Amino acid sequence: MAGVARSLGVRSLRLTGGEPLVRRGVVELVRQLATVGFEDVSLTTNGTVLAPIASELARAGWTGSTSAATLYGGAVRSDPPSR
Repeated sequence: MAGVARSLGVRSLRLTGGEPLVRRGVVELVRQLATVGFEDVSLTTNGTVLAPIASELARAGWTGSTSAATLYGGAVRSDPPSR
């Protein structure tokens, strides 16, 4: 499906839905999506489990357009990955 989307001109992809970082194999999924040729592979996360895998995600092809929102303090931020 990702290959079809890319062939139709889709340039960016955002993983969302619940918390994508708790999905088993999320780093490999990002790696596979990056190899399809998307210019932007990002995800929407609350950021609670991002720090331990941020570098690995960046190496896999995550471009880092991450939105983190919290109910504790109401902050919404967009941060690039740590490389």
